[in-house]
Amino acid sequence: MRSSEERDKDFVWHPFTPDRPWRDPAYGLPVIVRAEGPYLWDEKGKRYWDGNSSIWTNVHGHRHPRLVAAVRDQLERIDHVSFLGLTHPWGAELAERLSGIAAGESGPRYRTFFSDDGATAIEAAVKIVWQYFQQNGQPQRDLFLCLAESYHGDTVGAMSVAQS
Repeated sequence: MRSSEERDKDFVWHPFTPDRPWRDPAYGLPVIVRAEGPYLWDEKGKRYWDGNSSIWTNVHGHRHPRLVAAVRDQLERIDHVSFLGLTHPWGAELAERLSGIAAGESGPRYRTFFSDDGATAIEAAVKIVWQYFQQNGQPQRDLFLCLAESYHGDTVGAMSVAQS
């Protein structure tokens, strides 16, 4: 049976990684088999500190007990439902709470666009702003500002509003 590392080098395209040196048989690819808190362990037992929270996904650490329990509880009810013409009580409640936080109790009501990552959230924001100015007679307003050395994700739209 082929190892995970061998199968990976043949079938996985890694992001932000030069392919030729990565696939070199001499390059030892850590095969992660366990994670807890801020740490990862490979199949040889070596421990690594997950310094970027697996690309900012696990900022509270891996397998945090409260998050595991909440996810397990939610999966017992419903795993995923698209907002394409549908809704569910958890999304509607969260959107209402976020609107209250953003505007305060007596402020305007805001609507929430749910996205699965930061890059697609930036893409949606760019499209919303662009459409707003198109529909309100200001099509010349088509420039977006960004901070120097900013990073907003790796989709084409997100990269287009970043300097680096």
